[in-house]
Amino acid sequence: MTFVNRGTNAGRLLRAAVLLALAGGWAGCGDVEFNWQRTGQTARPAAASNRPAPPPGQGPASAPTARPAEAARRPTVQPAPSDAGAQPGDYFQLVLFSEPPPPETPRNFLHIRLESAPAAAVGDVLSRLYVPVGVQGQSRCLLIYGAQAEWRAAAEFVRIFDVVPTDNLPERLPAQPVEAFQRAAAVLMARSGMGAVNRAELAKVAGAFEELAGNAQAAPILRWAAAMLGGDLYARTLYDFHRAEQLYVAAAGIAPTGSIEQMNALYARARTDLANGRKDRAESLFATVVSQFTAYRQSEVYYRCRRGLEKVKP
Repeated sequence: MTFVNRGTNAGRLLRAAVLLALAGGWAGCGDVEFNWQRTGQTARPAAASNRPAPPPGQGPASAPTARPAEAARRPTVQPAPSDAGAQPGDYFQLVLFSEPPPPETPRNFLHIRLESAPAAAVGDVLSRLYVPVGVQGQSRCLLIYGAQAEWRAAAEFVRIFDVVPTDNLPERLPAQPVEAFQRAAAVLMARSGMGAVNRAELAKVAGAFEELAGNAQAAPILRWAAAMLGGDLYARTLYDFHRAEQLYVAAAGIAPTGSIEQMNALYARARTDLANGRKDRAESLFATVVSQFTAYRQSEVYYRCRRGLEKVKP
């Protein structure tokens, strides 16, 4: 597990380490369904799996569906809520696993049982959208967040990544944006694990995400995620910093002003600018996050931007 040294926040890290040591005793608190209305789809698509459908009443609990009038009044992409209800120093644990959950759960834990995807693969992709304080585990993957809003936002994305990883993209992606996103994510999960990286295949995946980011038929939250994942591939695997920056600019524009999604896009762009030797641009972006996103100051991204600003200042 990777932790950063937070200096005065050492107590928070110690508490997280203690929770980590108790991993064998973690309990489940039920399944969480992805909010498909955020992606413009009202029902969960079939995962790429040969498993039979569970008998009625034995599958994951369905998320409540808003009435059409209520959904129409809400924005398609909603800013993640602030951490007003959280206590200073709180950590929020998201646990991904495949086995049946135990009957009890500690406070601030959220367990999601996966049906198709390996827990570690889902955790890796989630970390590219919502950066955790730390991540650990293979068959049972733990992601720790410092901000409650980010913890909940990451949990909402788990189900869309719960698909069987596959080695290659089809020649033509499905017309339905959610299904197209899942196909690209399935290849990303299969191709970005341990071993030799197939850059040619990942370039195709990056291109698929880039296309989805500009798809007007896709819901904004899906376009944001596609832009973030495409940018991540261009920046960290293909070293095409120009295209990565373009996608991060798009992601920040798609996300609602002041949302944790917008903050994460600005941070990703700053990180890319640093890798590309543009400290001046990175400094401006770090400063924007530190001054304008104080509602998420407990998040890992906010902390990294604050530290990043200290390092790049002359």
